[in-house]
Amino acid sequence: MTLLCTTTLSWHRQREELQFAFYKDGQNVQPFSSSHQYEVQSAQLEDSGNYSCEVRAPTKSVKKRSGELCIHIKEPLFYLLLKANSSELVEGDQMTLTCDIVPGSHRQTTELQFAFYRGGRILQRLGLSDQYGVQSAQLEDSGNYYCEVETTVSSAKKRSKEVNIYIQELFKKPSITVIPYPVMEGDDMTLMCVTSLSLLRQGTKLQFAFYRDGWNVQEFNLSDQYGVQSAQLEDSGNYSCEVKASARLVKKSSVVFIQIKG
Repeated sequence: MTLLCTTTLSWHRQREELQFAFYKDGQNVQPFSSSHQYEVQSAQLEDSGNYSCEVRAPTKSVKKRSGELCIHIKEPLFYLLLKANSSELVEGDQMTLTCDIVPGSHRQTTELQFAFYRGGRILQRLGLSDQYGVQSAQLEDSGNYYCEVETTVSSAKKRSKEVNIYIQELFKKPSITVIPYPVMEGDDMTLMCVTSLSLLRQGTKLQFAFYRDGWNVQEFNLSDQYGVQSAQLEDSGNYSCEVKASARLVKKSSVVFIQIKG
């Protein structure tokens, strides 16, 4: 946006050097200078207001002020709608957010750039893609998201409303249980890795692994149990288990000390 302060000099003083100042709502926004223009780059709604200018001839101590001009910055003729690819996202799901232009006809006539934010922090800087994606969503991807659009010609910006995205747990943190308890020397000992699946993904196949004193004693497989026949005193130790649904989604239990009694 460019404001011009126009006037005409007397024919008798054509060489007089004039100075110009600009005001918005009575407040000076550009002090006196030889420029008769005031520019606002990338005008925003808050730049609306009552503008005026003042001209002075320093050698004559003469000042004259214009009338006020009310300038109203209009919002772009569209609004933004941020949508997720699913209303029920679970850990490990692919999450895709789309910044939709409504009405869509505006996009056909204007080149737009899109940016995405979560909790006020930028996730994806301005670019031509209207989508933001996470390959394997985690609990920490939950939050309040919004998108922002900027026109490449005028740099006018528009922001969507915030959308709360909640990523649900696929399965709970596992825990170790032992049967029998207490374990006596010579008993057949069975460790179970206990967890529960989200009701939204009951068909998911989980894999389990077991550890003693940090060493793997049973590789990942579909069994949630690890057995020791005729447990001996040396089988005592710190046991834990891990559950995984994919390479990116693994959860580990707390360590449980199991004492084999003689």
